[in-house]
Amino acid sequence: MRLSKTTVFGAVTIMLALTVYYFDYYKEQVAATQKNEQSKILNFDKDQVNLIELQKKDQKIVVQKNENGWVIVEPIQDVADNDQIEDLIQVLSNEKMVAVAKESTELTQQDLNEFGLNPPVAIYNFKNNSGSSKKISIGSQKNFEGNGFIRIDSENKVIVASAVWRSRPAVARPLSE
Repeated sequence: MRLSKTTVFGAVTIMLALTVYYFDYYKEQVAATQKNEQSKILNFDKDQVNLIELQKKDQKIVVQKNENGWVIVEPIQDVADNDQIEDLIQVLSNEKMVAVAKESTELTQQDLNEFGLNPPVAIYNFKNNSGSSKKISIGSQKNFEGNGFIRIDSENKVIVASAVWRSRPAVARPLSE
């Protein structure tokens, strides 16, 4: 049986269209995944976080993970509520930035004041097993949607993040309470 030129041309066209569609779709998926990862505020794997410091005004709470679970290191030494800490890490590791509020070559004190980051309401410091740390400063101001302003490490940008960063309860409470 002999194939006509139209049938061969149609088959080649369909294969070419499917190839282009596949690679465009694949590239889109890869780009979306990268954008999703880049928009995460806390880009540590939640299972790798092993130390959390929370500084609020003059109160500092430090919790650390050991082989038995989470323990409070400061201001007292006690066993922490593992479920509460794991829930906190789960929620915060899924949070993404909403937008960039301000980005410049150098943030001035006036810029930080504008977003309530001088001084910040709270400072989270997360550390993971590889020794990396991420310091997240929470501003006292909110935007018109109720989202808060945060600054990651000492980056020269302020980002808009959901209000969950301000509304989370204290990092740890002793189990003996």
